[in-house]
Amino acid sequence: MFVITSVSVPFILFIITFNIASAATVSLYSVTGSEVLKKDISTTGSISLSTLPKGVYIYKVNGASKTYTGKVVVK
Repeated sequence: MFVITSVSVPFILFIITFNIASAATVSLYSVTGSEVLKKDISTTGSISLSTLPKGVYIYKVNGASKTYTGKVVVK
């Protein structure tokens, strides 16, 4: 299972929160296809997107047996 949670707190615009069965790699791409973030993750945790400019991004999570993709909007 992969869960994305939006959090609105001062100085943190967006956080990706995850809960997966095994370690994975998260990649985040701009709408032009440029990779803007890549991080190896363990089974739980979060990634702050507060340093990214406002916009639409595509995420890809490569796990041991599955790949998840989706869209994230940073406001």
